[in-house]
Amino acid sequence: MLKRLVAVSALALTLATGAAFAAEMASGTVAQVNADTREVTLDNGQVFVLGESVDAAAIAAGATVELTYDMVDGKMVVTEATVK
Repeated sequence: MLKRLVAVSALALTLATGAAFAAEMASGTVAQVNADTREVTLDNGQVFVLGESVDAAAIAAGATVELTYDMVDGKMVVTEATVK
């Protein structure tokens, strides 16, 4: 029984750790920035919400960006933005 508990615990820890590193990346040209809602729309139509740690003032329409984001409640929330 103890072996089964250890195996299940290890599996749960592995799955939880994997989810923490599930960040995704996107890149493209910024089509629009909405400072009020902190939303950035790329030229391909993808809409991202800028997380609290991202400086919205550094991102402008026409800029080429690389965005690292997590899916949160069905929205792509940017955790890091690099302007090229």
